[in-house]
Amino acid sequence: MGTTAYLVFLAVVAIVIYFKAGISQGSITVFLVVATLAAVPWYFGTRNRTQKPSRAERLFATAWLWVRRLLCFALGVICLGGAGYYALSGDPNKEWLVIIFFGCFGIALLYYGVVGGHKQQSFRDDSGLQK
Repeated sequence: MGTTAYLVFLAVVAIVIYFKAGISQGSITVFLVVATLAAVPWYFGTRNRTQKPSRAERLFATAWLWVRRLLCFALGVICLGGAGYYALSGDPNKEWLVIIFFGCFGIALLYYGVVGGHKQQSFRDDSGLQK
């Protein structure tokens, strides 16, 4: 997304929010959240990738890495706990699809939390610790 497309997108979002909710603290907060989330792909789409990442970029990348891992681990454990709860407390013959779904989804989240995606092979690949 180029800079012009990003600014047009923000203008459209601002107009929609204004006509739906007017100007209030809540509408400004919603606009800022949308603008911040939309800024991430805009920034990485316009960044010169031949330059070495700055200290701030490395800091934010590391923060995102650990937030993502924490969320994946927490949701993975919750999903596996839900699958275990259904398997032990309910009738597994009636709820087998729920058990399989939550179990597989929990395992996938735990895997994504450790490895980071389909192209990485280990914990160190995702963290940028390899030289």
